[in-house]
Amino acid sequence: MTTYGLESIDGRVISFNKEGELGYIAGCLNLVGKVITEKETSFKMCKNALLGMWGNPQGVAVTDIGRKKLLFSFKDIKKGLQIVRNGPWNIRGNLINLQLWSERESVFDVNHDYMEFWIQVHGLPLDYMNKEIATKVGNMMGIVAEVENPLVDGILRRSFLRIKVGSSWKSSWRNEGEVDPAREQQHNKKESDDKQETGESAIRAEQCPQ
Repeated sequence: MTTYGLESIDGRVISFNKEGELGYIAGCLNLVGKVITEKETSFKMCKNALLGMWGNPQGVAVTDIGRKKLLFSFKDIKKGLQIVRNGPWNIRGNLINLQLWSERESVFDVNHDYMEFWIQVHGLPLDYMNKEIATKVGNMMGIVAEVENPLVDGILRRSFLRIKVGSSWKSSWRNEGEVDPAREQQHNKKESDDKQETGESAIRAEQCPQ
């Protein structure tokens, strides 16, 4: 193939997203979710289950984009960020990996290997119930994204530590630190409606062009 001095693109795969396709809504928070499973999944089942767990928020468009991926467009950006922060979510034991998405990137190029998990650490003596110990434990498991302080005004607010740790979901977790998505998801769902969000600035959603 003659390139006349230009870089050859022979053999490359080129992906295109037509404007307005795939349920993309400008001005919204757009998330690409992938179901982590080897089995076939039902789009309708995934959509209904997730929206139900999220409290059936208004102004959410959901599109099936194939390859076990779904596109979520949130008109309420604060609600979308809250859902990302409280993840990961799961459907019948299968994790859902949500990633922020910009229209300038192909939805099929979004990397879903990295996930952040809320880890609970139980059975520690009261003297070890602090952020410093939580950070040390989290660093042993992956990248510490957030540490919840169990003490509020010097009063213990819960009997365990909560740490948000980032890692590849493909990596092996030691038994002492195994993630129980269903257990943590129940905790997240209980708090998501009434917990004041203070860390929204930590997640920067790239706004869609107007």
